[in-house]
Amino acid sequence: MKTDLYERIWMGAVGVVLVFFFGTLANAALRHGFSPPSHIETIDPRRVFQSPGFRQQGVSVDAQGGVHVTVLGMMFAWMPAELVLPTARRMADAIVKGAPLCVRAITEVVRGTEDMSVEQAFRALDRREFPIHAAAFKSEDRKEGPRAFVEKRAPVWSGR
Repeated sequence: MKTDLYERIWMGAVGVVLVFFFGTLANAALRHGFSPPSHIETIDPRRVFQSPGFRQQGVSVDAQGGVHVTVLGMMFAWMPAELVLPTARRMADAIVKGAPLCVRAITEVVRGTEDMSVEQAFRALDRREFPIHAAAFKSEDRKEGPRAFVEKRAPVWSGR
């Protein structure tokens, strides 16, 4: 079968692109240790707290002054491999700037719904089964946040 000159040029170009693409993949896999996702990195959510890396959650400072933040997102979360200090400080600053009552309510809800299914957790929230969470819905801070946003100013949290 006879092929046209331009067809041969296109086939050659496609061949070069494919060789380059697969060569790049092979280089990444062999040289940098990348591998396709597999079951090797799967964590059993029922046993995650038995893992040494997640036994002590919270913020700690090591002997060299390095700050380590260990948190665990149980559902639909992205877990960074490492949390460096500027990022941790920004996260802590963002949490601290929130309404104190709301931060306590979030903590109460997260701790209270750990052993519940998603449906049970939403039912508990709808029934206002968590006292701090229920109080946050009636608080002055709930109105202060949107009011400050509309007025383009920093909110002044009262904790009431």
